[in-house]
Amino acid sequence: MVRRLLLVAIVVAAAASACAQLRLEFAEGPVLRGLQINSYLTGSFGGLGDWVRTRADVREYTIDADGAKTFKAIVYCPGYEFVLLDRPGREVIRLRPLRSLTLSGHVISAAHPERLTIEVVYLAEWEHEFFGILDGLVSSFAVASTPLASDGSFTLTLPDLLHDPIVGARKDRGSFTLHVRETKGWNLVGSTTLELAAEYPRDLMVAP
Repeated sequence: MVRRLLLVAIVVAAAASACAQLRLEFAEGPVLRGLQINSYLTGSFGGLGDWVRTRADVREYTIDADGAKTFKAIVYCPGYEFVLLDRPGREVIRLRPLRSLTLSGHVISAAHPERLTIEVVYLAEWEHEFFGILDGLVSSFAVASTPLASDGSFTLTLPDLLHDPIVGARKDRGSFTLHVRETKGWNLVGSTTLELAAEYPRDLMVAP
């Protein structure tokens, strides 16, 4: 009887240990350049948001969910649709390509445009609803960047997020923020907001 109870305890402990982690495995495919994984756990400790350090040549990640009652994660890789996860365990992720749209324009009144870079991040305003939280910082996902030409012009490729099944189904679909930064040092020079759209301007004027 004691041996049977011990065996049951070992099995239960092993199952609990397995469930205390989320293992992400990305199916074979292109290099995962720019991959971002943001997670949120809840438990006796309250709520804990975190992000995973990723590398383009790594296709497997483990997230510790020890003591968590709920686990959720948002996965994004430029060029592909968002992926949402809502339980611990092992997940094999097959990223689905998402079409791109072109944005062109000029950064005006910049003294040395060739020393600047324009970066675009997506603010996922729906994140709080998905994670089940009321306030806090909204996650941003880097989607594109390019150095400015000597005349301040730029051309960027943005994801068509209105046709992303995850984003398109949300009431608040979020927006892009364009950051103008110094290429050396990455200091912020200026920024502007760009709403999601079916197409983007070919002559957007950005004032830093």
